Amino acid sequence: STNLRCLSTLYGADCGFGLQCVCQDSWYGRYCSQECPYTITAAGAKSYCNDQGTCDEGVSGSGSCSCNPTYYTRWCNVTCVVQDCQDAAQQGQWMCSTEGTCVCLHSADEVGIQNGVAISGFYTGSSCDACDPVYWGDHCQLPCACNNHGTCTQTDGSCVCFADSDNGYWDGLSCERCADEYLEPLCREKNNFITVSTNLSLSREVKMGTFAVRFAFVLSDAEYGRVYAGPEPMLVFRSATGLLDPAYP
Repeated sequence: STNLRCLSTLYGADCGFGLQCVCQDSWYGRYCSQECPYTITAAGAKSYCNDQGTCDEGVSGSGSCSCNPTYYTRWCNVTCVVQDCQDAAQQGQWMCSTEGTCVCLHSADEVGIQNGVAISGFYTGSSCDACDPVYWGDHCQLPCACNNHGTCTQTDGSCVCFADSDNGYWDGLSCERCADEYLEPLCREKNNFITVSTNLSLSREVKMGTFAVRFAFVLSDAEYGRVYAGPEPMLVFRSATGLLDPAYP
């Protein structure tokens, strides 16, 4: 039998075995109803992938063009040559974007050129001559080992941890922990001591050694060897999950 959704002299032949459409050339999709990208020639004819690439056609195809070298865009109708980008800029490291424009080399694939040799790397800046802040090395190809909590120097990869309200205040050789007096998990809130005052509205008696001290609450921080006190109610979050601890208040 046939599936009427597949019947079309434009899109595809009748369904064959298994009721699957059989697409004509340059059509794709489950029902062969989508056409591959094309340009129009001077004679008014369709030129699929601008005759400079191959379309992923057929029932299981995506309809995207795989362009020949130096051709770009979804229609493969723009040319770009990396060496031309390098020659025009006369500095920095460049590559061709998917739209066929010259942009900073920013790829793990060897799509850049230096002294005639293909290279990879992650560059930035108006002249494309500086490493992306989270990469380092001779070709800016080595990821910084800063746990995404800082940048690193281009020469040896040593971390420069973030220290601002947007990214947090971090410390350690790999920026793996909060800076002193800042709270996990985001390291944005300061871990301030709360001043003990006899003017607090007292609601609980806490024994500290042989002394009975009336605070609103007492929180012991074994990692930093600190005790915090302040008024209730208190909200406590577990640093491992960032979720409210149901034991408090």
